[in-house]
Amino acid sequence: MTLKEAVITVAIAVGCISVIVTLRPTIHGRGCERNASASLKTLATAEADFRANDRDGNGVNDYGTGDVYGLYGLIPVTAGSTTLPADATSTAVFIKLVETSAAGADGRSRTDEYGNVTVAFSIVIGSPKAGYIYRAFTSRVSNGRVVPLQNDTDPGLYGAVHDLQHFAFMACPESFSAGRQVP
Repeated sequence: MTLKEAVITVAIAVGCISVIVTLRPTIHGRGCERNASASLKTLATAEADFRANDRDGNGVNDYGTGDVYGLYGLIPVTAGSTTLPADATSTAVFIKLVETSAAGADGRSRTDEYGNVTVAFSIVIGSPKAGYIYRAFTSRVSNGRVVPLQNDTDPGLYGAVHDLQHFAFMACPESFSAGRQVP
C-alpha cells in the first residue's frame, strides 16, 4: 500500500466515523421515541384493564387518572370495604398493570394517596424510562372548555383520581438526545 492509498483509507475511515458519531444521537432518539410510543400503548391497555376489571375495587368502572404510578402501585379496596387499605409492607398487593420502569418514570406521582407509602421508596419516582418521563393529564378541552379528568367517582375512598369516560397520558423526552418529539 502506498502512502497515498493509506492517506485515502484513513480519510475515508475518519469520514465514516464522523457520520456515525453525528447520527448516533438521532438513531438513539428514534429508539427512545419508539419505546415511548410503545409505553403509551401499554398505558392505554392498562387503563382499559383498570376500568373493565375495577382494579381499584371501588365498585365503579372508571379510569385511574391520578398518575402513571397508580397503574402499578395502587392497592385495591377489597371485599366491599369502604375505607382505604392500610399501607403495604410488600409489593405483592399492588395491581401492577404496568412495569416498574413505567411507574418510576412518572413525572408527578401521588404515591401517598394509594395506601402504599411504605414501599414507594423502592421505585425512584421521576427516573426516565428510555429517556422519557410520563405524565397523566389532569384535564382536557371539550368545546372550548377545560374539563377535569380527575374526579371523585367514589366519594370517601380515593378522592379525585378517576374519570368515568376519559384518560390521557403524555411522554416527554428528558433531553434532545432522547428524542425531539412527544409521541
